[in-house]
Amino acid sequence: MLNNKRVLLIIITLGVVLVVILIGFAFIRSMKDSKTNTNPSPTAIIPTSPFPTAFTNSKLPTPIPDHEVPTEPPTPIPKPGDVILDGIAVKDFKKTAARTTDTGDVILVENDQYQIVFYDSIQEFKIFIKGNDFEQSRSLAEQSFLQKLQLDEANACRLFVDEFIPQSAQNEYVGLTFGLSFCEHE
Repeated sequence: MLNNKRVLLIIITLGVVLVVILIGFAFIRSMKDSKTNTNPSPTAIIPTSPFPTAFTNSKLPTPIPDHEVPTEPPTPIPKPGDVILDGIAVKDFKKTAARTTDTGDVILVENDQYQIVFYDSIQEFKIFIKGNDFEQSRSLAEQSFLQKLQLDEANACRLFVDEFIPQSAQNEYVGLTFGLSFCEHE
């Protein structure tokens, strides 16, 4: 009786293995059939995209170059001598900078009221408000920043800019960091 149970167990095991192999072959066959084009007539597939596209002579969509993508407000179009920061064309402020440090950081403006620095290693601007009259110094610094980069306020808000009030300022905001006053902040 023990031999009969072994024979029965071997037959059931072989049957299960055979069924698994047949299912595998059927699956592989169906995958090959789905890759074969059953419709020989040409069809045009035009991908849809939420991004703006332009059509070329071949009637297929192609991406619009970054400088042509409509934005609100319009992104400045680069002019000769401009540099690109965070996708925004700005005047090459390095040419008119007060000085450049050994580490490559650029001091755009430095006076008793404020200092504007571009940290090259992190690609960010820091405006140090040093004047005792915070509002006046901040306003002057921001106007100087816009003028040096030849930017409007909306595009300046797209850059990484912090305003910091150092200990030497001796006003009520010492030690605090702000964004540009004309930008929306979360």
